[in-house]
Amino acid sequence: MQNLRKTIAKGVEYEGIGLHTGTLTKVRLIPVSEVDKNSPTGIVFLRDGVAIPAHLTFVKSSQRCVVLSNGDVSVSTVEHLLAALYSFGISDVHIFVEGQEIPIGSGDATHWVRLLMEAGTRELEQERKVITVHKPIEVRDERTGAYARAVADKKLSVHYTFEHERPFIGVQSFLCDDLRAHFISDIAPARTFGFIEEVEELFKRGLGKGGSLENCLIVFSDGYSAPLRFEDELVRHKVLDLIGDLALLGVDLNAHVEVYKGGHELHLQLIHHIWERLMSGEGEI
Repeated sequence: MQNLRKTIAKGVEYEGIGLHTGTLTKVRLIPVSEVDKNSPTGIVFLRDGVAIPAHLTFVKSSQRCVVLSNGDVSVSTVEHLLAALYSFGISDVHIFVEGQEIPIGSGDATHWVRLLMEAGTRELEQERKVITVHKPIEVRDERTGAYARAVADKKLSVHYTFEHERPFIGVQSFLCDDLRAHFISDIAPARTFGFIEEVEELFKRGLGKGGSLENCLIVFSDGYSAPLRFEDELVRHKVLDLIGDLALLGVDLNAHVEVYKGGHELHLQLIHHIWERLMSGEGEI
């Protein structure tokens, strides 16, 4: 069965506050036209007249959030929107950004799900590239024991483990055999979370200015700031971030991805290894 590239059927927009900047940003998603041969292909952010492709080669920073840049122009906190686009199978869209940071919404990806349902999808004539992992790829942090690996699978699946010394968190593990099939119900609602001691440090650094109890789940020493949507909501949000990071490959990925104690930086290390193997011309990865 042919895997065609896909864009949105109509333009939509969303306005909201950035988690770290605290400033108002408007985002407009515009379909890619097949007749406009000068349009950039793939998912492209456009800010101040500068095109910033949603690709790992344009990643400027992955601390706390993913920042993409082209020259002096950047756009931050792109991961939740990219996760939703990937899960809807959307490969080509122009994202006009009036501001520096993608809005955080309610701290999850449900606002992007609603927006994409409103937009609908439209297939393009070109075929979308699919890469399949055949030989295991692994990155590891020897200091912390964290690791991420990709092994063979016929679709994108994940087994993610998150653990913390707080007893009420302990070890959370999430296994999903098809991320696209379960994204809307099981992954998109999982909220951004922060430990209270980290939140205080963010404030000192001038970050988290847009954070609130409406868009972030705060983890205190003895519990959470709000009832959990899932018993394992923390690890599910990690999976949400992982999907957004994997979208930076710019292709469909067939692999089983295993992550232990991961985050954006570890995710991107794995993705870089996948990309390097793909670019080496080995034929299969």
